[in-house]
Amino acid sequence: MPVENGTIGPDTLYGGAGDDTLNGQGGDDSLLGQGGADELNGAAGNDTLLGGEGDDSLFGGGGADFLATYGGGLESLRGGRGDDTILITIEAADGSLMNGDDGNDLLQVFSVADWVIHLGNGMAGFGATAFDIAGFESVEGGFGDDDIRGGTGADWLAGLQGDDSVFGLSGHDTIAQGADGDDNFAYGGAGSDLLDLSDSTAGWSLFANGQGAASDGMTELTFSGFERVTGSAQGDTVEEGTSTDTILGGAGSDSIYINDLASMNDHFDGGAGTDYLSCEAFGGNLLIDLDAGTLTGHGAALNFEGASGGSGDDTLLGTTAGNNLSGYIGADSLVGRGGQDTLAAGSANDSVFGGAGADLAYGGTGADQINGGAGADTLYGSEGADTLSGGAGVDALWGNSGADVFVWNTAGDSGTGNNRDVVHDFAVGVDHLDLSALGDLTYIGEDAFNGVAGEVSWNVEEGATILRVDLNGNGSAEFAIRLEGLGEGLGAGDLIL
Repeated sequence: MPVENGTIGPDTLYGGAGDDTLNGQGGDDSLLGQGGADELNGAAGNDTLLGGEGDDSLFGGGGADFLATYGGGLESLRGGRGDDTILITIEAADGSLMNGDDGNDLLQVFSVADWVIHLGNGMAGFGATAFDIAGFESVEGGFGDDDIRGGTGADWLAGLQGDDSVFGLSGHDTIAQGADGDDNFAYGGAGSDLLDLSDSTAGWSLFANGQGAASDGMTELTFSGFERVTGSAQGDTVEEGTSTDTILGGAGSDSIYINDLASMNDHFDGGAGTDYLSCEAFGGNLLIDLDAGTLTGHGAALNFEGASGGSGDDTLLGTTAGNNLSGYIGADSLVGRGGQDTLAAGSANDSVFGGAGADLAYGGTGADQINGGAGADTLYGSEGADTLSGGAGVDALWGNSGADVFVWNTAGDSGTGNNRDVVHDFAVGVDHLDLSALGDLTYIGEDAFNGVAGEVSWNVEEGATILRVDLNGNGSAEFAIRLEGLGEGLGAGDLIL
């Protein structure tokens, strides 16, 4: 039997038509047995071993090696030390052996046949052909409709193309969704198992209560027995349930819906993109702090740009960037912090504070306290008796229905020209303007200022009423408000001084 030895460097060794022995020695070698019953030894280095025709024996040795059946024959492939990949095809003869040996090894299938691969039983095959397998922690299926089952360890399993069924069984397993356009069944089994959709090229809609169905528009996936989910790089919609502990949205703009928060250690991560955490189905009181990444009492809520509360009395805190916060049901408190926020009160008596930035805030059906904070804010009351305060900046205020109160807490909250606040729907005899925090004020109606500090007057200009305050008695206004569309003026009863 001819023997060919490599060097300590990277070598390419070819066998002939007969029975050859190829020894790679050191380096990243390529060994090709071709015809005959060949023996290929990679030794040290990250080697590539292809047996060819005949009954071949391949041993990777040290390093991350790639071994493949190539041509017919009874094959024996052993990875050796290191994280190896062994590729099998339909050309290998019945009874062939594939062993990953030490390391985290991957068994790959390159075939259009329907394969059965059971790591726990140590077998793989198709039709009447069966192989002995051992020492693998990862499996990738082929192009057919494969049945893939893990063992007792923490396995990584992927059906890839075809209508596959993948079972994690015991251990903390990861099952990766296959190619887009295929229908699959995935079962996590015992252990804390992960359903990994990160390789998908489309966004998913997923009911992640440990079991259910998911779709990316092309692929239909039926699954059960998972405690963790990782989404795709696109925009996913994931609904959490009673048994799901971890949901990772991945890249893309994701929406994660929370149904149950029985665990103290749930972990939700929106990942990259503009992500939203919805807790509308949850009945308890929540404290969601998007800046700290916490869902107090229930675990982590990382990398979310928006959130909604549930039916309890919730507190939602934003970040220094723009956020979208919604109170939903209950007496909620919403704080946008920095950035350009959108804040929506719910059905009870809510408190809304925009903070820094040009914020957009909406009242709900209750009697809400709405404060824009610093920045040019836009505030809308609703059907309740709301209290609206724009804060610093040029603000636009709508009370809508209900007996609303518009509040200014400092003289700097509104200017006297184009930098003054605008109330767009003030209702005389219903709504009130609260200026009491500005000092000791006196209402003088349409009269001109008399050089007395604290005088409040108004006049109608181009279909709007302009309210002015002379704070220091110099005969000029230092504070003003525009009441848009109000051509009838104000009475003393419309003011709180």
